[in-house]
Amino acid sequence: MHMKKIVFIIYGVLVILNANAQTKAFASCAPQGNFIFCGMQLPKSFQYLIERKEQSNWDTIALLSFPESKEAFIADALHFQNRYYNAIAMDENDAWKVWKKLNDYSVLDSGYAYAINTCVKIASGTGFMDVKAKKGVKYQYRVSQIQIDKSKELYTFKDISYPGAQCNAKLIPFSINVIDQIVNADFHLLEDGNMAGCQVFRAYYLRSAPAPIEAQITFTKDGLKNLVSIRDEHALPKIAYSYYLVPMDPLGNPGNMSEPLNLYNSEPKTIQASVNGLKSKSLNEEAAIEISWNPLKDKDVISIEIFKSDIYDGNYKKLISLSPSETKYIDRSVEPIKTYYYSMVLNGKFERSIPSARVSAMLEASEPNDMPPQNLRAGRINNKIVMLTWNRVEERTRGYYIYRGFNNDMPEKYSPLILSDSNTISYIDTITSNESGYYSYAVVDVNTSYRISALSNIEKVSIDETILPMVSNLKVGKINGQVTVIWDNMRMKSNQVTGYHLYKKIVDEEGNMVSDWQQVNKEKISYDKNMYIDLNLKEGQSVYYSAACVGLTDSIIGDQSMPVVFTINQFVPSPPLNVQAYQNGDAVSVLWNKPIDEQVDKIKVYRALKNDEPQVLTTLSAVSAEYVDKSVKKGNTYFYFVVSESKSGIQSRYPEAIGVKVN
Repeated sequence: MHMKKIVFIIYGVLVILNANAQTKAFASCAPQGNFIFCGMQLPKSFQYLIERKEQSNWDTIALLSFPESKEAFIADALHFQNRYYNAIAMDENDAWKVWKKLNDYSVLDSGYAYAINTCVKIASGTGFMDVKAKKGVKYQYRVSQIQIDKSKELYTFKDISYPGAQCNAKLIPFSINVIDQIVNADFHLLEDGNMAGCQVFRAYYLRSAPAPIEAQITFTKDGLKNLVSIRDEHALPKIAYSYYLVPMDPLGNPGNMSEPLNLYNSEPKTIQASVNGLKSKSLNEEAAIEISWNPLKDKDVISIEIFKSDIYDGNYKKLISLSPSETKYIDRSVEPIKTYYYSMVLNGKFERSIPSARVSAMLEASEPNDMPPQNLRAGRINNKIVMLTWNRVEERTRGYYIYRGFNNDMPEKYSPLILSDSNTISYIDTITSNESGYYSYAVVDVNTSYRISALSNIEKVSIDETILPMVSNLKVGKINGQVTVIWDNMRMKSNQVTGYHLYKKIVDEEGNMVSDWQQVNKEKISYDKNMYIDLNLKEGQSVYYSAACVGLTDSIIGDQSMPVVFTINQFVPSPPLNVQAYQNGDAVSVLWNKPIDEQVDKIKVYRALKNDEPQVLTTLSAVSAEYVDKSVKKGNTYFYFVVSESKSGIQSRYPEAIGVKVN
């Protein structure tokens, strides 16, 4: 018990310290590309926008948000665990626990030590691996936090290029021994650097190059020394091996390989097979089988291994390794009315006995099955797929059968046995009939005594129509100064969604139609890029947007969503002030105060004779404050107007005319 506490604490120190080093946002290289971590805050009420710049332009490469469902998080976490290095291995149950924590809290480090894993960062919407970056090219990355009508730039990272980073931990050999034919090797961790884990290599001593192997890795302590301990359960007796460790940083960048730790494995036989009185018993109340044997007399035995198979001459798998003082073992991984076979092997320090005689055992059936599955729900997710979900109600449920009927026919057993221990179970069915009508579904469960329940409630599903979901949560606003339309990722609701079409119509300031509904995108917008930046807009217009899902073929288009509207206010620049005009010899001088408005692009001077329309006399730069009109004629009265003009061509309102009579 004391050693277990030490292992847990030291493991926590190494992994959690390195996780704490990653609580701040960063961009760094990995073996597969550049990785951008946006920070610990989970994007539940906002989204992370990641942009990349190689030379002059910022390009959007990712829009991250927290997953909508447990299934989406678990699928992504396990998928990216297989693609990228992760310090702590996860299974589906681990991923479910992490999801439960993250769903309840707002920061990533609520997900236990697994928060250090690259796959958890990506699945939670806080990290992104840029695999499209080019090797050796230096990029800039920008991370912003966006909401509708609000955007906040968080971080900018410069000169990010892969490959290049290296784990700088340092490991040296410490000790090695063999117990129960299992090699236990310890390496002294002199400098942990940025190490998050390591990879074990093994070679035949002086005979082969090191090759990676699967081995259990833990972090322990010997006095003041931090140790990395490995456990190799696949080493062969009487073989000399060399073991090496390669440290890895959280993104999978390797460090330098350690010096070898050598094992010289040889010792003479010291034990004989001596298992007597091997017998079995069915423990019905515990749903288990008890295996027992007489006490051992051989003092050289250091452990007992128990093996099990469901075929007498089949493949026997190891169940457990026990102390030589034990005389019984209870196996709870058994099913009723099924025959199992058990055998035992005795271990010395380096030697193994031959297998003992085999004994058979069977757990008797004894459990009733009175309660069928509950809350069966069935619905179509596209034109060929039906999704069924239901709840488990009995603790000893082993599996389920699906029953299906067509129209008024009573449902009959349709599926093979579905094995599951989940509380909520899902099943995908394919529509095979081309006729019009509906399918009727029901479910039964099978308990560990192989007794079948009654039918669940019956659910009916139409098989006539093609269904695509309507785009939800369509929003429009300005992000980084650009009109941006975003919406929910509808692939999460139906795997038949392969993309989107975006439509818009335009109305002017007076409410007159400028253009009716038209498709904005020339090419289908990909299902995973649920946003669009509209650059083709004019001031003073109101733009209505609507979106629709695209199905498996481009001809399958769902219903358009409810429209949203965005108005681009027209900017009217400030006019020149204090306009004056007077005769200056044979000319007229016009003066004014320069506008302080930064949007003013130029100044225009208009002139008119009495009862005539004003004509542009000249166009000047925005910093001009005077113009001399030398084209006047004596005896005429001239009226001058001075206006400013914005970069988009909008002029300020006409001021009152300044009249000058030329004598």
